[in-house]
Amino acid sequence: MYEIYGLTDVGCVREHNEDGFLIQKARKNQGELHLENVEGTWIAAVADGMGGQAAGEVASELALKHLEKLELPISSEELMSYLNQINDEILAYGSKNKEAKGLGTTLTGMICNDHQLTLFHIGDSRLYRFRDGFLKQISQDHSLVEALFQQGEISREEKSRHPKRHILLRSLGTTTNGVKADVESVRGRFESGDLFLLCSDGLNDSLTDEEIERVLGQDQSLENTAHALIQSAKQAGGEDNITVVMVRRHP
Repeated sequence: MYEIYGLTDVGCVREHNEDGFLIQKARKNQGELHLENVEGTWIAAVADGMGGQAAGEVASELALKHLEKLELPISSEELMSYLNQINDEILAYGSKNKEAKGLGTTLTGMICNDHQLTLFHIGDSRLYRFRDGFLKQISQDHSLVEALFQQGEISREEKSRHPKRHILLRSLGTTTNGVKADVESVRGRFESGDLFLLCSDGLNDSLTDEEIERVLGQDQSLENTAHALIQSAKQAGGEDNITVVMVRRHP
């Protein structure tokens, strides 16, 4: 049995929200959504759009709108093909609407089938697992600073303040040669008591992993925890839109 809670907020600086999230067949680009007693196969995802003149908002909406039509369960190969269809859909929109030139979006999510998780990820939105009081990042950012870190050119501390930290190496809608998304089964099963967190970079740009871990460790309801995370991010500046989707498995 699963409980899933999603919340998105425009933050303290932006005029509109380019983030969005999907839980099952419901997508939101404002407000919250709470599903309890979820059984069987399910999907949850977060998208963070980019582009001028509200094009980012369009890109994230297109990605989630396409994703909500996905029939589950699905193989990894079929999912990769589907992500390429989403990429083509966003590219087509950009080619027909010159004001939306340069639009694109991240997309990070998970599909659960028989307590086994499949991750799909492109961009720098994130998937974390919180288990036994410890937070672990499951996804790996497709960003310039992450590449520099993996190559040993910058330290972990330098990643958070690097002037090019928002440059993405991969996203949906920005390549005509097919997307290079991460699609993989997460090792192990979704254990009773586990909590998974999907978020846009508006959260982890404002809060360190240690700060996120402390909020999750307060063991509140998912609703209260989500609001606490977003409030903490806004108190730290809230310069970007902030979206969280949290999933907990109950016994």
